[in-house]
Amino acid sequence: MRRLAALSQSRRASAAVLPPLDRKPSDVQALLDNSTLGLPPVTESALPSEPYKGKLTLEGVAQPNVGVGVSQFARRSRAASGFSSATCSATTR
Repeated sequence: MRRLAALSQSRRASAAVLPPLDRKPSDVQALLDNSTLGLPPVTESALPSEPYKGKLTLEGVAQPNVGVGVSQFARRSRAASGFSSATCSATTR
């Protein structure tokens, strides 16, 4: 019987955590729903557009490294290097 009483009390306590039925409107939610707040009006001639002419270019080469390890069980060697590239959209005027 005690266990049943404790269970019903814990259920009553957890019901107090539920949100109220008459929720107030949230200012934060209203701002999140308005995706154009603070942005200038959209005009078609605001910025000139050009077709995209991108190409992949080499941006950098990492320093190569070599490592060698020896133990009584095995010999290991490793060599590595890295490359980074970027898409470049160059316009000539």
